[in-house]
Amino acid sequence: MAEPVPVRRPRPVMRRGDAKPRLISGPAGALELKRRPPGLGARQARHPDHLAEKYRAILLKRVRLTRDLLLKRLDKVLAGKAGKELNEGARTDDALTALIRVVEYVQRAVDATLPINEEELRGVAEGVDTFATAQQAEIFGRVAAVDIFTPELASGLYADFIAANVDLITSIDARFFADIQTAVTDAVRTGRSTAELRKEVQARYGVSKSRAELIARDQISKFNGQVTEYRQTSVGITRYMWSTSGDERVRDSHRALDGKIFEWKKPPPEGHPGEPVSCRCVAIPVLDDADAAQLQAEQAARVEREKAAGQY
Repeated sequence: MAEPVPVRRPRPVMRRGDAKPRLISGPAGALELKRRPPGLGARQARHPDHLAEKYRAILLKRVRLTRDLLLKRLDKVLAGKAGKELNEGARTDDALTALIRVVEYVQRAVDATLPINEEELRGVAEGVDTFATAQQAEIFGRVAAVDIFTPELASGLYADFIAANVDLITSIDARFFADIQTAVTDAVRTGRSTAELRKEVQARYGVSKSRAELIARDQISKFNGQVTEYRQTSVGITRYMWSTSGDERVRDSHRALDGKIFEWKKPPPEGHPGEPVSCRCVAIPVLDDADAAQLQAEQAARVEREKAAGQY
């Protein structure tokens, strides 16, 4: 299971009551707000599925390279003395040594051929930041007169994302090679054939592929949620409405949270949107009590339409 990226939380912010004009204050300054136009709230913010798919492709490129290099090197060794001994059930130390050397060689070859690229990870983070910020800017563009988001606002989150994902990518490699080393050791000790060993490599590749796909989905969701929190709280938003993706993939526990109002300082047991593993839910900013009532009414109406259409 992918580990959560640590969140660098902004300092708490305070509202200025119900003074006229309506103001919200935060680290970015004070905003004069208008009433939210009807229909702006429910399902307005999307999950960055396309960015999760892009990150998935980056991770799978490394996983496939690892498999291909291993099979190529393994086939070469198994075509010689080590393979003959395996097929004959000889169980010799020479065969085991030869196979362990293959694993060690491929580990070095993967790092040399396709090293973990921190700049590429930064690009992934920037893409999520741009996506999440654009959505928040669109929301606030209808309730505030000025663009209040600056590019550098969430840049401090990038280092956490990069460090966590370097660790996660490294963990994919480490788990795969540890499993392969166990497989080749067992193959020699139990007298498995070369065909069985090759089949085990393919099975281990499948596990790594699934883990890479989970990491891609989970990490993009988490970072999207972190940027959203950062952007909202930086301008004084203290509450949000939970909004699911409104489809059949939504888990029951998150469907139960759909349309409910939470404080950024007091998350529900599940955590904020995006924090649970592979969560595609989003946080819709709440301006005040009247805004919360409007959002929830619109969300309830949207859910009824989605249910009638068989989408919920």
